[in-house]
Amino acid sequence: FPSHDNAAITSFHFDTVAHANIYMTRKEEWESMKEPYVGKPDYRDDSRYGELHRLEQKNDLKKENLSIKELEKRYITPEGKVIQIDCKNWSDTKSQSEFYKEIKPYVSRNDPRHYLVDHLEVYAPSSFLKSIVLIDTPGLNDADQYRVQLTKQKVKEVDVVLFLTPAGNSYSQEDKEFIITELRRGKIKHLMVVVTKVDITFDQSKKDAHENDEVILTLDEHKEQQKQRVKDLIARTLEDLLESQNISDELKEQYIDQLGVIEPVVISSEFYKEKRYDDSGIPDLKEKLEEMFSESERVKNAESNLEKALERSLDSLSSALAKRKEALSTNTDTSKATKQTEQLRNDIEKSFGDSQRSIATIVKGLVS
Repeated sequence: FPSHDNAAITSFHFDTVAHANIYMTRKEEWESMKEPYVGKPDYRDDSRYGELHRLEQKNDLKKENLSIKELEKRYITPEGKVIQIDCKNWSDTKSQSEFYKEIKPYVSRNDPRHYLVDHLEVYAPSSFLKSIVLIDTPGLNDADQYRVQLTKQKVKEVDVVLFLTPAGNSYSQEDKEFIITELRRGKIKHLMVVVTKVDITFDQSKKDAHENDEVILTLDEHKEQQKQRVKDLIARTLEDLLESQNISDELKEQYIDQLGVIEPVVISSEFYKEKRYDDSGIPDLKEKLEEMFSESERVKNAESNLEKALERSLDSLSSALAKRKEALSTNTDTSKATKQTEQLRNDIEKSFGDSQRSIATIVKGLVS
């Protein structure tokens, strides 16, 4: 998927047939973004309409024989236009490429159509997507602020954040501020730093070592080097930021302790495409993701609520049984009635115990 150029919120779901639904902005929302510009051609804000308006002012739309009116006519409707794109054969690489090519105009920051997109949903027959939804967002250092705000808002709604950074790269100021925000929210345990494109830096390191007559590192050694580099970078930049904040020593220690749970994962999508699965690091990423999901507040709360509901139901049944037992006390054969009631209670308790174990298994299965 052309995520390196992604300018729209894109979610990935499981389906047996690959397809994409592109949801365009509804007319009511579009008009609310457009309203401040009526009669004020020099007005500026960070909305999607604002960015498109600036392109038109610079005559960039004319170069592509487009105008805002033409785009609105084509894509903006009261109910929100939905464009569906189908993949003819997901198992065929060429068919996949054609599928991505059709989607790209709606997610590429170089195409004005992406400004009218609300969000995308991409469906694929990937077993990994059976139990989770992946959401791809624009980067935090995006030139257009409205996209940065979309990303920051979406982060608040998810269970786990995958923070992607290319191998060999440093963090931007926006990256530092984001990690600090996650620290303050106490969500650092659900933040996973993923170092991508390690195949590129590995090839470069081998070339450099050869030219300088140095020892050539193995792939595992290079990946460990990249992982440690990122950990050191996180620690240094956060320490710098924490020193500049007016916070107590106790809170500062708490933040530093939380950093210890960040264990970067180093991956290469190219190695994965070449079926070098262990070298790619992606199986390790999936395993760590499953661990994080199992520890997420949403899963824990769901399991707790289900168990409490079962306990309430059992208490209610026990109360009903007690009343039944009392009513049977006038029965001439009370011992028989009592025995039957107790047997019924035991059967119900066993059934509920089995149900609790089943529910716990189901909940855990959601993250595996």
